[in-house]
Amino acid sequence: MAVSVHRWDDTDIAELVAGASVLVNTVPAEAVAAWLTELARVPCVLDVIYHPWPTPLAEAVSERGGRVATGLDMLLHQSFGQVEQFTGAVAPRETMRDALRAATGHIIPLPLETPQG
Repeated sequence: MAVSVHRWDDTDIAELVAGASVLVNTVPAEAVAAWLTELARVPCVLDVIYHPWPTPLAEAVSERGGRVATGLDMLLHQSFGQVEQFTGAVAPRETMRDALRAATGHIIPLPLETPQG
């Protein structure tokens, strides 16, 4: 997989995202506000920001029919591996998912498996 790192101010965002298939966003909503329309054109977005949810970027991608993974998805799936490494036991995925959903007010469904397609 090829990865590129660009500075916001030195990059033609519209040109960059025109060829992108995935965007990983790790900055606050205010930081991407100026480029929201362009960034929302990327078909698959991991928006690591999980509070407040949904972010303007996640909403814009969803409105365009794109796929969004959330920071909570990432947190949940990272925790499975951590539990298994620390305990040597299989992580109780459904229980962990349900606890995270309850702790966050059931704001998103948090699938246990990554959708194929």
